[in-house]
Amino acid sequence: MLFNILPLFLFLVGMIGLWRGKKNIILMIISLEVMLLGVSLHYVLMGWGIYGDMKMLIFAIFLLSIGAAESAIGLALAIAYYKYSLK
Repeated sequence: MLFNILPLFLFLVGMIGLWRGKKNIILMIISLEVMLLGVSLHYVLMGWGIYGDMKMLIFAIFLLSIGAAESAIGLALAIAYYKYSLK
């Protein structure tokens, strides 16, 4: 039960950051990344530590790749919005 504390802490920090940074898009993207990191760490710890199953690890890698794509798209949208607002 002790191995669930760090993923829960990461998820809660991400939720607090998402709640507090409603007007800052970069903070929201980082908070979503931290939440996805907490969930994927939970899958890794549960899959490898308890069940000894590789399916959870593969799913965690899949989640991290989705998170990377989400942050890249969000950052590109933020840069495009910033360039558009300067004109």
